[in-house]
Amino acid sequence: DPELLVIGPDPVAQVQPFDYSGWGRWCDIATHQCYPRGPAEQDFAWIAKTVRDLTGVATMPCAHVEHYANSFRPDEVLELMSQVYRGGGEGFHLYMPDTTGGRTPHDMQLDRFCSWPRWETVTGTLDRTREMDRPVYPESRAAILYSNDAYMAEFLGGSQGDDPYRWLFNLLGPYAGGWFTVISDNQIARGDVDLSAFSVIYVPKGEYQRREIVEALVAWVEAGGRLVVTEPEAFIWHLDGTRMDDLRARLFPATGEAIDAQAVTVAPAVSYTHLTL
Repeated sequence: DPELLVIGPDPVAQVQPFDYSGWGRWCDIATHQCYPRGPAEQDFAWIAKTVRDLTGVATMPCAHVEHYANSFRPDEVLELMSQVYRGGGEGFHLYMPDTTGGRTPHDMQLDRFCSWPRWETVTGTLDRTREMDRPVYPESRAAILYSNDAYMAEFLGGSQGDDPYRWLFNLLGPYAGGWFTVISDNQIARGDVDLSAFSVIYVPKGEYQRREIVEALVAWVEAGGRLVVTEPEAFIWHLDGTRMDDLRARLFPATGEAIDAQAVTVAPAVSYTHLTL
């Protein structure tokens, strides 16, 4: 049935080293669980934008605003659901049972009975979003590189609270007034992304990385691109366990032949003015 819409996987609520960029080849709609971790973080926007940018298809994440992660006030629910659109999402996949109450003798079965104001906020937001215009997102020549290789080497795929990509998103993302495109090493390997479209690429993590990916970044830098690396150990190891000191020396000439894993270098320098504010 060519009219049948295929919905992708629904992973747990953190960016994982899955091949998100490959989902768009097989799925019409991408989804992903979103779990709020704190008022100063944009976790719903972080997940929505990552999945939307990498899949390239309509993204409708599972926004956990019911009695599960917390007991949210209506204004908090509105903020969390707004983050989905702030990150480029097109809609919602919702899970509305009284989950926390289900673990106690006070189970109200559904958020409609658990918290009527919260339920009205969710359903009212759905009614509004069916008719509203989509946000107009800015153009930007900045990108953040998500390294599947690096996160595959982490316990549970990283993103467990001190994840540098998550914090870089919060520092540079839409809540802070910035904009960028999320790209992945898998996209570079498949030739699905044109690096020349970007003037600056941020690399929050990449200690382990395929040599061919780093070679592509070296060529891009030598052609005038600006690479901002926030991890001193970036690009040390190819996946077969061999070191890539030769490529690091070309990317980070300040370190010279003797690679200092503690030296934080950026070559060439870049400023935040490359972000679209």
